[in-house]
Amino acid sequence: MKKYLYILMLPIALLWTACDKEGLSVPVASFTMSTTETSINETVAFTYTGTGAEQVVLFTGDEGHNHDLIHQGNSGLVLNKGLLTYSYKTAGVYKVVLIATNYNDRAEDMVYSVDSAWITVNDDNVELRSVSLRKDMYLKELQAQKIGDNTLLFAVPYKVRVSNRDIAVSMNKQRVSIEPMSNSAVVTVNGAAYNENTSYDLTQPFEIEVCSPSGNSKTYHSVVMHYPVFESFSIEGVDGVSACSEYYFDKVSITVELPAGTDVSALKPVFASADAQQITVNGEQQISGETVVDFTEPVVYTLTTGDGDVSVESTVEVSVSLL
Repeated sequence: MKKYLYILMLPIALLWTACDKEGLSVPVASFTMSTTETSINETVAFTYTGTGAEQVVLFTGDEGHNHDLIHQGNSGLVLNKGLLTYSYKTAGVYKVVLIATNYNDRAEDMVYSVDSAWITVNDDNVELRSVSLRKDMYLKELQAQKIGDNTLLFAVPYKVRVSNRDIAVSMNKQRVSIEPMSNSAVVTVNGAAYNENTSYDLTQPFEIEVCSPSGNSKTYHSVVMHYPVFESFSIEGVDGVSACSEYYFDKVSITVELPAGTDVSALKPVFASADAQQITVNGEQQISGETVVDFTEPVVYTLTTGDGDVSVESTVEVSVSLL
């Protein structure tokens, strides 16, 4: 039901005098919603269809924007050019209130009108916002990549560099951060309630199930793959010294020190990698002990394991110096 209300900042007689003088008129409050029933995290468009308003504010009805709680700190959202897009985070039935306001130049007098409608928000979202591996020694979380509809790919380094040392990563004891799109969803891991402080064994099958308040559920399967590395890398019989990156899990550097006078422009590195199914430099396939490489500048090797969508790639920068 549409209501017209007046804020009287002056006595009634003076207010109507000001209205006549300034031409202050009551605006028309009306609006449309793109839908009257939606799901959490889905966008709803609110469009002002009234006229004559200097300002239009909309209370979406959910926490923090409930018009009935305006005196308890709840606030409305200002429409920009008559439009507001909004997504609800929590399921419920909400009263949406639009207030159209008109005032004179000095804002001494104000009139406004109100329109309202109801919207139903369902929570049937079973999607994941993010999944990541948590480890205190990591400088950043390791995000899982979603492959297809329900597969999570964990690309994990063999080692991480901490305080100038390469520390081995244990896959049988990893904390996992799981954030569903719905704050009300129930998450289980391998059939047991998820706990962010539990260390999980990622060497074993790892399944995440998300169940929404509406009863929908979805199971995500995990694939764990290591970033491929060189188990060995040598030039002219000299072994390279490797070091992980402090900031990037998929980057490794190798330095090789050769005797003075060595021609570094045409060397044949000897290397081995159990993981890498393809090793390239600038897109060209590399063969251990056969491919000639110019090391006058650092050379970046690209190592790839897996195939199709489920693949992991790492880079190894090799630098050669002379003693």
